[in-house]
Amino acid sequence: MKYTVMSHIKPYHKMIERLDEISGDGLIIDVGGGNAPYHKASILVDKFPGETVHRGGGKPIVVPTGVQFIQADIQSLPFETGSVDFIFSRHTLEHTENPQQALKELFRVGKKGYIQVPTVMWEQFFSRPMYHHWKISWRDEYRDSAYGKPFTGFYFEENDTNPLLTHFMDDLFAYNPWFQQEFWENYELFLHCVLWEHDENG
Repeated sequence: MKYTVMSHIKPYHKMIERLDEISGDGLIIDVGGGNAPYHKASILVDKFPGETVHRGGGKPIVVPTGVQFIQADIQSLPFETGSVDFIFSRHTLEHTENPQQALKELFRVGKKGYIQVPTVMWEQFFSRPMYHHWKISWRDEYRDSAYGKPFTGFYFEENDTNPLLTHFMDDLFAYNPWFQQEFWENYELFLHCVLWEHDENG
């Protein structure tokens, strides 16, 4: 597997523009995007179409015009192996019961894709341990029993952060333009943004 950490491209919207170029014009699906799916996706997959704490605002999904909706779990995607040209998943892994299984499904279904998850710093500031089950780190090289060999990737730990600052930080992000600008110009502190693609070794 080939990985590219995208956070060297700043600010955040420039990184998304680069992602638009990379994702191409084939079959693109968004997994777990809720009411903010990737704008190039023609299929939106989500486990929770109705009201849920797992989605910002908790409101039911409103599927964009021209986009197909499929209710499914990221841990068991209803697509053939290698059938999706680009698979986009943003702020979904931290909600899953088994994030390693979710990763396996993304890698099985997609030829390449993009994963975005909050960093440990994000969880410390904006903590949501009741439904963000995992603190997620990016490690260049570690050993994981699911693969049986050293590899680059995400590392998951049970989310034990304290939500003491959550309401204050949410309000700061919502209403303070300076903080918003600083957040998006230094988004690598708060977001892991990783492009992946199968190589000749799978």
